[in-house]
Amino acid sequence: MKPAFVAVIAVAVLVPLFAQAQQKATREGAQRVVNVIKADKAKIRAYCDLAKIVEQIDEAERKNDNKRVDQLSDQMEALEKKLGPEYAGFIEALNDMDSNSKDAQEIDDTLSALDEMCG
Repeated sequence: MKPAFVAVIAVAVLVPLFAQAQQKATREGAQRVVNVIKADKAKIRAYCDLAKIVEQIDEAERKNDNKRVDQLSDQMEALEKKLGPEYAGFIEALNDMDSNSKDAQEIDDTLSALDEMCG
């Protein structure tokens, strides 16, 4: 599974969401999210920072460092707010998606455009 999709799923699980969900997560919805983020340098930075925090959370969870997980989750929530309601709504729609489905793979491929911007 690619980092973009992992980040999306992690946010969906760890962060309370504040936007209304779309009916269904689609490749088109993912493309809209990518376009919104790519159009704003601050959102690009927030997305890239979010990906780093997800990795740090994974590490803290492996070490059973719940205090660190909580701290990082707070940071993740702040970054998610910077990414806007389009991102949050899209993430919420992913909650019902099978991460191994063809649709999930298409979404992952679409979101990989954001990972490329992170370097």
